[in-house]
Amino acid sequence: MTLGDMASNTITTTRQINFDTDAGVARQRMLQAVAQRKGKVVEDQETIVAKFGSQLLMRLVGGWFVSSSTLPVKATISFTPLEAGTLVRIAVGDAMGVGVKTGMNDKFTTAVNEIADVLAAA
Repeated sequence: MTLGDMASNTITTTRQINFDTDAGVARQRMLQAVAQRKGKVVEDQETIVAKFGSQLLMRLVGGWFVSSSTLPVKATISFTPLEAGTLVRIAVGDAMGVGVKTGMNDKFTTAVNEIADVLAAA
């Protein structure tokens, strides 16, 4: 599933980075960045798909009461080899699923951007 398959009200952002290394090194840097942010890699094939935060904690405690780093977020990272390096595309979106984000849009936007910025800084 890609971010494009998610609900239309999903909060998303994208980043593109040019690495001057081969795709293998770029992939390792992305995996390290995911681990740094305590993400869980759920797919590591042509693309990396990682989940962050906790759907359960958000539902049990309530989105209003948890920090933005606890909100469920999903990142999809793809790699395109170039003549001199690798283009890395990062798509990050909330992974709330079914429910209403009333009053939480800003918190989800913060969560999505924080994950994207951490990955882009790798």
